[in-house]
Amino acid sequence: MESRENNTKNHYDNYLGNFYSWSAGDFISGKEKFISLFKNHKITGSTGDLKEIAIDVGAGHGIHSSALAELGYEVLAIDFNQQLLNELKVNTAGQDVKTIYDDIKNLKHYATQNPALIICMGDTITHFETLNEIEKILEDSFDILINGGKFITSFRDYSIELKNNDRFIPVKSDENRILLCFLEFFKDKVKVNDLFYEKQNGNWKFNVSSYCKYRLSENRMSEILKNTGFKILDKFIDNGMIYFICEK
Repeated sequence: MESRENNTKNHYDNYLGNFYSWSAGDFISGKEKFISLFKNHKITGSTGDLKEIAIDVGAGHGIHSSALAELGYEVLAIDFNQQLLNELKVNTAGQDVKTIYDDIKNLKHYATQNPALIICMGDTITHFETLNEIEKILEDSFDILINGGKFITSFRDYSIELKNNDRFIPVKSDENRILLCFLEFFKDKVKVNDLFYEKQNGNWKFNVSSYCKYRLSENRMSEILKNTGFKILDKFIDNGMIYFICEK
């Protein structure tokens, strides 16, 4: 068994990136879900012959980017994991999506794109190490959005500490792979231990890697968004994820 504790980038580069797409489930059905979500909130990217720019912050393997491109956006997909960006290129082949290998903390570098939409979804925002970093990415998003532009984020509320067996979370399994998470709670962070079993040549191999997420609450996010200047258009929970739809 191999076990290691990493920062977020190392965790994805050396471990989670190898099976992230598998753990996320079927790409097509997932994309259709987000197309419906965006449509229901009037998030569409075409104005006549012009395409609006959307920036997907922490784009992963492209499930949100692909949905936005299908809705008419020109998408800039930013992520710090090259393996997932390579998968994103395949998943968005033929669509108007540009992949960018960069740290999402550098969002302001793309101010000249004049985005009409910025999304930071799939629990990406809790990957920041401090509350100041979370506030900064929201401020940067507000600054570079066009007037009337939209900001969407989704994350899990880790503010309530799970106890005992509730800290063990089955993520996905099939005949050859099993992924579980074990959560350890600290003052401002939750340590996520990804326990991965994979059958190789008839034998099960077990690896563990861990990284931390910030314990961000729904109420705290509401405060930060309002203090930044965003108008919260909608807030809802879907499959354990808290969604905020905002406007500049």
